[in-house]
Amino acid sequence: MATLSRFSFEAFGLTLDEVSQKLDELTQETITREGGEPWLTTMDEIKKQCIEPRALMDPKSWIYVGKREVVFAGPTPMDSDEDRMRDGWRPQGTDL
Repeated sequence: MATLSRFSFEAFGLTLDEVSQKLDELTQETITREGGEPWLTTMDEIKKQCIEPRALMDPKSWIYVGKREVVFAGPTPMDSDEDRMRDGWRPQGTDL
């Protein structure tokens, strides 16, 4: 039985680059903390959104909102020592 880990992130900023960079930082922190490979990004969406509808023409009324969903498709750490492979990980997609 395979196990998938899924993480979602949201970032807010005044520029597209700022939001994109923050999403990359959050993703990298999670990959580093959880360990293992490979990771697959399944959704990455950044939109410009108005935060003050009464001032639509004012550039300060708009922000960027970014969402990213990341799915881990690598080996899965096992809870008990008897289920572990020699390296402490079980490959996904096998019935060990």
